[in-house]
Amino acid sequence: MRFEDGVVVLALRECDIQGHDEGFSCLLWAPLIEGVTHWADGPSRQERLEHCRLAVVHGGADGLLVCGDAALVEPDALLALRVEKRRDEYWATWGFAARTLTPRGAREARFARFYAARIAA
Repeated sequence: MRFEDGVVVLALRECDIQGHDEGFSCLLWAPLIEGVTHWADGPSRQERLEHCRLAVVHGGADGLLVCGDAALVEPDALLALRVEKRRDEYWATWGFAARTLTPRGAREARFARFYAARIAA
């Protein structure tokens, strides 16, 4: 949470972002799957879950875009996220109104729409 205003701030890995015609989404938290997610750190998972719950209560969160293997934060990308609970998972969505005519499919095309949405905001 940001100290100045109490807004929840969530880091989103670029590789986890899904581009759609309606905007963008990112899975923030999901329950552990037996035998698959045994590596997950308990305290950080719990903290992420608490932040997701707070974001739902407060009506949203700010998102920081984390890029590449070096996990660098994109300095000019502060995303206004809508956080919602879908069954047992928490998802962030954004960018519904900002779209371009970039073809679907390629990673570059998906992020061309993302960066165009950022510029339009």
